[in-house]
This record gives sequence, structure tokens and C-alpha cells, in this order.
Amino acid sequence: MDGYKVYDYFEKQDGVVMLCCLAHIRRKFVEAELACPGVAKKALEYISLLYTMEANLRHRGAMPE
Repeated sequence: MDGYKVYDYFEKQDGVVMLCCLAHIRRKFVEAELACPGVAKKALEYISLLYTMEANLRHRGAMPE
């Protein structure tokens, strides 16, 4: 993990599996665009949607619970 505070909350929740930083995952798909553009593009679209959802929740003052 990269020390993001909210990880402490989510790693204690049943049914939640912590993976790794989404920014690091995204970077790998950006690098993969030349080799496999279709798959990389779709993955980046999903990641963009997650970033949009996160921004919307933050804007609304959503709490982790």
C-alpha cells in the first residue's frame, strides 16, 4: 500500500481485498496501449469511471461508512 489513510478503514472490512494503488495500475495500462490498444483503452475507460465516481463522492462529502 502507499499509505493512503482510507486504506486503514477498508482493509478491516469483510469481503474487501486490498490490491494496490490504482495510479500504478493505470500507468501500466498507459504503457500497454501500443502493444494492446483495445484492451488497454477499455481498462483506462473503467479506471477513468472509477476516478469520476471517487471525485463525485468526495464532492458530496461521502463518508467511508
